[in-house]
Amino acid sequence: MRFLLETTDGLKRRLKITVPADNVDQQVKKRLQKIKGRIRVDGFRAGKVPFNIIMQSQHAVTARAQVVDEVMQSSYSDALKENDLKPAGQGDADITTNEQGKDLEFTVNFEVYPEISLQDLSTIEIEKPETEITENDVDKMIEHLRQQQQKWVDTDEDTGAEAEHAVVINCNATVDGEEPIEEYCFDNKLVLMKSDMIAPGFYENLKGAKAGETRTFNLVFPDDFGAVKGLQGKCGAFTVTVQKIQKSEIPELNEEFFKLYGIEEGNGETFRTEVKNNMERELKYIINNTVYGQIWKHLLQMHPTSLPEKLVQAESQRLCEQHKMNWRYQPLNAKKNNEDLSATDFVKDAEEALHLNLIINEVVSTHNLKLDNNRVAEKITQIAASYENSEAFSQFCEQNNNMLTEIKNRVITEQVAEFILEKAQVKTKECSYEEAILFM
Repeated sequence: MRFLLETTDGLKRRLKITVPADNVDQQVKKRLQKIKGRIRVDGFRAGKVPFNIIMQSQHAVTARAQVVDEVMQSSYSDALKENDLKPAGQGDADITTNEQGKDLEFTVNFEVYPEISLQDLSTIEIEKPETEITENDVDKMIEHLRQQQQKWVDTDEDTGAEAEHAVVINCNATVDGEEPIEEYCFDNKLVLMKSDMIAPGFYENLKGAKAGETRTFNLVFPDDFGAVKGLQGKCGAFTVTVQKIQKSEIPELNEEFFKLYGIEEGNGETFRTEVKNNMERELKYIINNTVYGQIWKHLLQMHPTSLPEKLVQAESQRLCEQHKMNWRYQPLNAKKNNEDLSATDFVKDAEEALHLNLIINEVVSTHNLKLDNNRVAEKITQIAASYENSEAFSQFCEQNNNMLTEIKNRVITEQVAEFILEKAQVKTKECSYEEAILFM
């Protein structure tokens, strides 16, 4: 076998491979010899077909195609090993010569992974938020939980809609005087007066409206309006009928409320303790994410590199499909906006993910970091705890290769972050709980 390696552009490579004719032709003959007793050709009894006839039959064509495929794969693999090359994704093969009695010649175009030369990790500067959860923070969280469980009940008939209310409305809307705006044509929808979920100025036009009242008004959608594509800068005509005006009822702190959050036994103190424990877990998670985010940003800046185009394309497509899958059960307007997305909208995210993964792998390799299997087991238990049947989910994680690989990648990534954090220059920043939550 002979080969010629060329660098065509950046990470792109081309291998021109030549395999001697005898190598291929002899393998074809051996393959046909093994099956000649079963070959049937018109005019000859089974097993009595002359070999020169077999060599001219479709059986020979099929055998050669199989042999050539195998020879190409093995010779390509040998050439990669001899040149210590790590292809990024599948190569594109093109046969230039494939005839009996002639050398097999083909080329393979492929990309290689870039080489990452690790920089001094001790130069990384990290700002780590530091805070303690106060009793006032716990009070605010409990009030927030109460607000989450609020119920909307009808008000008196003569009540006019104000900021603190919700309204049940029928709505019809057109743009440019005639075309219906599908997302804003609905009946019996509950919306909050204090939000601008539909369009800026929408609720101002409903202020003071009473149940049964119909109002018509026009709104110009801002140039940066993003809720529905295609409406930016256009005028919408709305006809809105208020069906009901409702006010919120906030639940009391009692046993019924505590059970909503898994406290089957115990009083307000038990609930308060559980809330604080959850806040501490969330705070730890957020601080870690904040710190890790800074680490990843530094690593990307310190190690600029080019990326294999095919890998970027594949990762962009994967991210796009994943995004659309996550939005399947979202409101109609959100789904519609996301259906228009394509892989090209995720190229930047794909490049960053691949780039970071290459650097993380280099840190693991250079510093000989080993996956902590105990942490993998802990991570599975931690994730499973959020499921009703945690034991079944744990077994699923351990038996599903894709899920297990994903969890292992998470763990080794955390280990890399902690390794870098030990070397980095870390400055703490004292802040409140609310500031820490917003820090990321």
